[in-house]
Amino acid sequence: MATATPPHPGTAGGPLRSSRPDLPAAEGDPEGELVELVIGLMETMKTDLFAAAEAEDLAPPQAFLLRLLDEPAPMRDLAETMGYDASNITALADKLEGRGLVERQQDPADRRVRRLALTTEGRAVRDRLQRRLHSEATVLARLDEAERAELRELLRRAVTP
Repeated sequence: MATATPPHPGTAGGPLRSSRPDLPAAEGDPEGELVELVIGLMETMKTDLFAAAEAEDLAPPQAFLLRLLDEPAPMRDLAETMGYDASNITALADKLEGRGLVERQQDPADRRVRRLALTTEGRAVRDRLQRRLHSEATVLARLDEAERAELRELLRRAVTP
């Protein structure tokens, strides 16, 4: 079973001010404050992802891998996307395959390439993980519907090239 992570300081009901409480406030530095707030948001979302993974008896990297598999994907591409060495993906795939959540497939275009694909059970686990993340996001629970819509639009603009 995955181990629980300690709650992030911003998840205890207090304001999400900075990912580094030991740093002085970013007074007069709005860009610095924004960066720290975004980092705090990422850390809080990571905590939520870890909790969702634990609820499915997954290690966080296993949950991340399942979330990437909409379609079968070459293991090397998955390693690159996750920033892992290919051998790490093999170990993750072994564990997920052992649970019946993924299967290895030969790439029809290149027999040397192995792809990972979700099984029916893997898709069900991935979908539950997604629903849990979407319904229990700590940060989003603090915002009303209009604030969530505004944040969604701002984030869409920020991450779209």
